[in-house]
Amino acid sequence: MRSFLKELTALSFLICLSLNSILAQEIEPPPPPPPAPLEEAVEPAPPAPPAPPRTEEIKIEIDSEEGEDVDVDVEETETETRVKVGGVEVIIRDKADNDENEDEKEWEESAPDFDKAVPKELKKVKTRWGLLEVGHNTFLQDGSFDLTGGAEILDTRGNSFNWNLHIVQQRVSLIKNAVNLQYGVSVFFNKYCFKEDFTLDNESTHFQINPNPSEDLGIGMNKNRLRTTTFAVPLMLNFETRPRKPGRSLHLSAGAYAGVMTNAKLKHKYDNGSKQKISDDFGLNKLHYGLMGQIGVGPITFYGKYSMTPLYSDSTLPEVNPISIGVVLVPF
Repeated sequence: MRSFLKELTALSFLICLSLNSILAQEIEPPPPPPPAPLEEAVEPAPPAPPAPPRTEEIKIEIDSEEGEDVDVDVEETETETRVKVGGVEVIIRDKADNDENEDEKEWEESAPDFDKAVPKELKKVKTRWGLLEVGHNTFLQDGSFDLTGGAEILDTRGNSFNWNLHIVQQRVSLIKNAVNLQYGVSVFFNKYCFKEDFTLDNESTHFQINPNPSEDLGIGMNKNRLRTTTFAVPLMLNFETRPRKPGRSLHLSAGAYAGVMTNAKLKHKYDNGSKQKISDDFGLNKLHYGLMGQIGVGPITFYGKYSMTPLYSDSTLPEVNPISIGVVLVPF
């Protein structure tokens, strides 16, 4: 028990001595005296050699029946203080200023440079394959959906469809991907299902609509359908409000197209189950040009296409212009 008290007393003295050493280091040294006036040129004194480590030995006697002495050794240097009490040694190190500077330098080198972070550069030219649009087909006559003057025979049913396959399209950035030029190669497939029963008779000089085929054939008709296929080259100007986030961007495209009709087929289905398929040009315009456009937000896009050339080239047939409105299933 007495030995434990001696060790506890020596350790308390050691702690007090360490605190005094730390407080002495924090006291600022007195300011240097003002320099003496320069009367004569005095050679500067050589730098003083570094002071050797200071060693202090303190001997403490603690009264006890055994009469033992406890030795406390204190050794101070510029960077640390060593205190040894019996078999216990405590080392107090001072953190140098250069170590702090090294830590700050290491942090500055390892810290990310947010000022130099730049967004990823968008591509100037984008290419897409196999874009698809599906919509409804009908006709306009002098800007109206109401067909008159013999053209009402060309009224279409609700199952008249148009689908456009854009084989390839490219988009070239004009202004920071917000304004783009879009072009490509496309195929337009049009199906017109007519409400009225009629046939196209090939006369010697032109085609003529026969509105009463049942009188000639003696049977009724329940399906009257015309299909056309056109290869076209669309050219549009595209606008994007948020080119870096296309899923949230409002996009608008407007332009024109030109194409050539390569195939036309007329199909009749009669009440007795018989079918008739005729492939010809049927007096249709083979060269087509018109206007087209798209509008949408994110993945939802609608399109419209209007042919500025009439459906028929024969002046004896009703003059109507095809129009298609639908949704883009596979957008750019």
